[in-house]
Parts: sequence; structure tokens; C-alpha cells
Amino acid sequence: KRAENPHDVAGTIESATQEELTQRNITTLDQIDRVFPDINIRSRSSRAYSHITIRGQSSVDFYNPTAQVYVDGLPQDQANFGQILPQTLERVEVLYGPQGTLYGRGAIGGVVNVVTRKPDNEVRGGATLDAGNGMMQTGAYLNTPLIKDVLYGDVALTYRNEPDAYRLLS
Repeated sequence: KRAENPHDVAGTIESATQEELTQRNITTLDQIDRVFPDINIRSRSSRAYSHITIRGQSSVDFYNPTAQVYVDGLPQDQANFGQILPQTLERVEVLYGPQGTLYGRGAIGGVVNVVTRKPDNEVRGGATLDAGNGMMQTGAYLNTPLIKDVLYGDVALTYRNEPDAYRLLS
């Protein structure tokens, strides 16, 4: 739960930066199994609820998964596997299990940790537009200091529309 050299950690960790995910056209969390070979993510009864398997550790019980998702250290519901990756994404980390000591009983298989860029003194902003095959995704973000070296502001909005699918707004 703090920055360390991956070679000094007594466990297996993999990470992918925002640039690596963009190069592979990965826009949602349920697509990260295309980057990490030991992860398998498949939808269950609907697109909103995914089943994740890390190194063969899976659960048949929908309400007690063996892998947890965290965004900036906060646990997320399993329904968020279909969510759009944040505009201010820094990296996605996979901590292979068991991770129950730090993350609780639902992390026997491991943890997927989404890390976003922290607000700072630099004024930064951007916008994205991606369209094709009937899908359209657009987003914008802004980072600015409100009180220099004390208080920062950060806002990011993303909208995605796919034909014959539900709309995602994060």
C-alpha cells in the first residue's frame, strides 16, 4: 500500500501504465486480461457483472469473489469491472494472491489496484474522443492548484455510448 521497488516485495506484482493500456485499446477494467496473462475476466449473467479468475483462483459464489478491485485504495463492487478506466489513470497493478492480510477475505486470488494520478501544482487538462463500430466515447479532465502547495482540484468526466448496450458514466 506504498510505493516500493517490485523486486523488494515478497510477492508477485505486475503493473501496466496508462500508455501501455492505450496502445492496446483497453478502455474498461474488464479488458485488462489482455495485458495480464494470469487473469481471466468473463461476464456472468450480464455485462455489468464479471467473473474474475487470477491464477486459477475463482469462486462459484457470486457474492464472495476471490479477487478484489481497488481504485486508489478504496474497495469497489464487482459490478465495477465493466466501468471505464479513469481519465487520470496512472497505472493498473495486479497483486497476485493470497492478499488477505492486507485486503481482507475477498482477496484470496489477488487484487486489481487502479491507481490514478494525484492532483498537484501543475495545471493540466485534456480531452479525448474515440469512435468506431457504432461506439462513441468522449472524456475531459482538468487538474489545477486551488491554493498553491496546499489544496488541489481535479475533475474528470467520461461518457461512453455503445449500440445495444447500457451507457457508462464515470
